[in-house]
Amino acid sequence: MKSATSPSYVKNAIYALTVGGRLFVIRDWGADWTSGNKSFGIKEIDPHTGTSISDTDINAEWFTILDDRIYFKREVKTDLFSNRSSGGELTVRRLGSTDDTELAAEAPRFQSVGGQLVWVDASQLLRFDPSSRDLISTSEIDSVFTENIWPRPRSVF
Repeated sequence: MKSATSPSYVKNAIYALTVGGRLFVIRDWGADWTSGNKSFGIKEIDPHTGTSISDTDINAEWFTILDDRIYFKREVKTDLFSNRSSGGELTVRRLGSTDDTELAAEAPRFQSVGGQLVWVDASQLLRFDPSSRDLISTSEIDSVFTENIWPRPRSVF
């Protein structure tokens, strides 16, 4: 689907991701999972022809894709003493764009599930409006379904 080369000895990984019947190739420049590099290249490709549909680069702590938007928490920058100096804002960007819209100063770690924007908080599943970030509904989840998930319940759906 996609090949990758790395300048010098820079660690990176490339992997496929499907969201809502669409195919994305993700280039993770922090591939060793302990790296301070939080850069991602997100390329949507046509699964039939392999041609590029969109190409988006972000610097983020995490991201999720919903419809034609990427929701992400901006990369947190720290000073020499590991104190947060900037970043961490919840942001949304259209695929293929470089323009961001900040949604909130602090926000939960959203996930895209079944065409919806959600967050798991302990035993609740909270569903949010993708445009306004307003809470739409809350559902209870039996803890038996989340208590043994590794590395933590909020990261797996």
